[in-house]
Amino acid sequence: MNAHQFLARLQQGYDFNTTHRIFSQSGFSSCWKQWLTLELASVLASDSNIEQLETDVFYPAPNERQQALEQAQEKSQTKTQKKPQISDKKSPEANEKNNEKAIDKTFVETGFLRVQNGGDVSVTTRKTSASRCDFAFKQKEQSYFFELRCSHTDTYTKQKDLNKCLADIERINALKAANPELEIACLFAIYGVLTPQDTKALSLLDNNQFCSYALDPNLTGSSSISRLAHVKHSGKPRLILGMYSA
Repeated sequence: MNAHQFLARLQQGYDFNTTHRIFSQSGFSSCWKQWLTLELASVLASDSNIEQLETDVFYPAPNERQQALEQAQEKSQTKTQKKPQISDKKSPEANEKNNEKAIDKTFVETGFLRVQNGGDVSVTTRKTSASRCDFAFKQKEQSYFFELRCSHTDTYTKQKDLNKCLADIERINALKAANPELEIACLFAIYGVLTPQDTKALSLLDNNQFCSYALDPNLTGSSSISRLAHVKHSGKPRLILGMYSA
């Protein structure tokens, strides 16, 4: 997933002045995440190329059954090409059904991914223990998953929320490693006055190991999207939307 392109899409389709009115009210902090999730989802819903936009979507485990079936079909086709065709041999449809029966004895129903304590990822068929994202959508047969964290710059001086954001990055990297077909991203909505100390602290999420981008809605043109560690500090409170894509 291209973080720069996704942030540019949001910038073109959403009036971020609305976020200032909500995030400037500290009494609303407990519902910042839910509110912004719906706001961003409303922008994406207006795109005719996006399908199945949902919230609280479980991360699917790799479809091992389908992978095994495809491998069996390729193996069967290779054998057929090497041997001369004989009229009394089973039809391709019959061979395919036999492959499915054999594979069904080996693989259970594809389940969901679960991030355990310590960062290990396992597969579970129980939704009650499965990991899920905040919202997801499908575009051109590819599913995209997003996790969102909202916070105030005041908490960054204590490294409290920064460490949570770092844990989010490590979490989606683990999910991506468990199922490489997943397209997952973390969104970081950071509100407040960004001091030089704050922008320096953001390098924890954007460095030679992690590549994160940021949208500054107060700026226009190409300068509005930059690397997260390079966002401009300012004496006025504003929202910065960061993004890391696994």
